[in-house]
Amino acid sequence: MTSPDADLTTLFGAPVTPPSQSVRYRQGSIVTFNPSTFQNTVSVGNATHENLPLLVSAEAPNLSPGVSVAILAIGEETGAKTYAIIGRIRRA
Repeated sequence: MTSPDADLTTLFGAPVTPPSQSVRYRQGSIVTFNPSTFQNTVSVGNATHENLPLLVSAEAPNLSPGVSVAILAIGEETGAKTYAIIGRIRRA
């Protein structure tokens, strides 16, 4: 059994070394989406991205061409970025 004072941070991978990556929010638009395979094409800004990860799979039935989605952008503003779809933007 592990001591209550044990350091559990090693269970979650190596710590991030400085400088850490920035995380930002963007808005995108679905161009194509296959709800069975989650294959997708998403327009973000002036670029088109293919097969972005979908963090909330329950959203899959609601995604179709033209739907606005929230995008998580990971990485420096001028460097390489990783994008992920975090959900559909729904207006009341």
